[in-house]
Amino acid sequence: MPRLVRTIIYLALTLAVLVPAASGCSWITGRENGETADKSECRHANTAAYLEVAPTCTETGHTGGLRCLDCGATLEEQITILATGHREKHVECIPATCTEPGHTEGVICSVCGEVFSGLDTIPVTGHDEVTVPGRAATKTSDGLTNGIRCSVCGETLKAQEKLKYAPVISDLPADSSEMSKDLALELVGLCGDGSRSGTASLLGDISFDVFFTGNYDKDSSDRSHTCAYTVGKRNYNGRNYYIIVIRATSGGEWYSNFDFAPSHSNDTQYAENFYLAAQDIMNSVKGFLDADPDKTVIVCGHSRGASTANLLGVMLDGLYGENDVYVYTFATPMTVRGAAAGKQYGNIFNFINRNDIVTCLPPEQYGYSRAGTDVMMSSVSSAGSVLDLFSSLCELAPDIRSYYEVRYSLKSPGTSPDGMSVYDLMCVFAGYLASGKPDLPTGDFTPGMVTSDLFPVFLRMASLYGSSGLDIAAEHVTERYAELIASL
Repeated sequence: MPRLVRTIIYLALTLAVLVPAASGCSWITGRENGETADKSECRHANTAAYLEVAPTCTETGHTGGLRCLDCGATLEEQITILATGHREKHVECIPATCTEPGHTEGVICSVCGEVFSGLDTIPVTGHDEVTVPGRAATKTSDGLTNGIRCSVCGETLKAQEKLKYAPVISDLPADSSEMSKDLALELVGLCGDGSRSGTASLLGDISFDVFFTGNYDKDSSDRSHTCAYTVGKRNYNGRNYYIIVIRATSGGEWYSNFDFAPSHSNDTQYAENFYLAAQDIMNSVKGFLDADPDKTVIVCGHSRGASTANLLGVMLDGLYGENDVYVYTFATPMTVRGAAAGKQYGNIFNFINRNDIVTCLPPEQYGYSRAGTDVMMSSVSSAGSVLDLFSSLCELAPDIRSYYEVRYSLKSPGTSPDGMSVYDLMCVFAGYLASGKPDLPTGDFTPGMVTSDLFPVFLRMASLYGSSGLDIAAEHVTERYAELIASL
């Protein structure tokens, strides 16, 4: 190794011993009190602090401390602080509310919150919902929907909303067994047009859509026991309302009107012609009514449609109860007898003009009446004539079977296999009613016919028909019924 290199290494090693490391430390060197050795001392310019740790209820803590980063000396000693221990506190019970849980009473530590006993969670109670009753809208003021509030906390869960007046619907009494004059006037108006398009127009005027129709295409010669009808539907305040409007007699249905017991049975409980017509409608509407749990059904009809509506009401009551079924009938023939006549139907109202002969069929003498409540109207000026007719009729045919099966000679007094039954005579009458002819042709009877036991009955019919007596049509039409209802 060259001499120069060895000299450089020697000097470097000598400096390493005499000079402190470049660590940022500040050292003091020298001799003290005659000492012969060098002494070095750290000035502790670079230090690190230990943070204070507070004690808890169950864990010790300690004070802060300080040490030198250069020499490692402890400058401030850390002192241990003992755990504080728990401080017990009694906590009262907090009941649960409708929306917030509560807890039982218990004991906790007031410092750390540890639970020593109790404080079991009490579940939320939930709201106790009660209905806030609304009110029906009238022609002069808005109504309110039903609302919902909590009976415990008073919170409104469903706000009431304004309701605008709705014809027919707003006039429905809260109790279907309460008769409404306003409702009757509206419903008799719906029965005034027997056509499919006319009834649809009347329903449209009160915001009902046509939902279903039936039997309007019957031939005028069709004598089947059916009725034409229209079902209207409207949703109002979240509920579906159905109106079933049943048409009055048309064409060959006059013959069906007098065929009230096709079975010829003296034990029948219904006017079978109208019962069959009601059953036909029931078979058509039951499916969609069953599928709608939140519904109100309104049934109305005039004349033949009234008796069918009457018995349809009986059927609907049996399926759905009376509360949500309203039945108003006008110029209603008789419909029930026997055990069926003894049942009560508080939601069926039959508006009867005492001068209307149609309401006297089938004869009361055969045990017939109407289901529901009869609302009798008008004076009784012609009632005697009407009763005389049916008294004489029932003298010849004292029961249902004889009405159909006992035949009277047309040439002489008494019966004859080739004669005519009372039912046959009523079919003659039905033919004139269907044709709209102004008078019955009493003058066309031969002298032999005049001696027939049926002739006095025919004369009494003539006295009540057309220009020869009481105008049956004038006392029977819906306009006349509207006048009588308005005067109630």
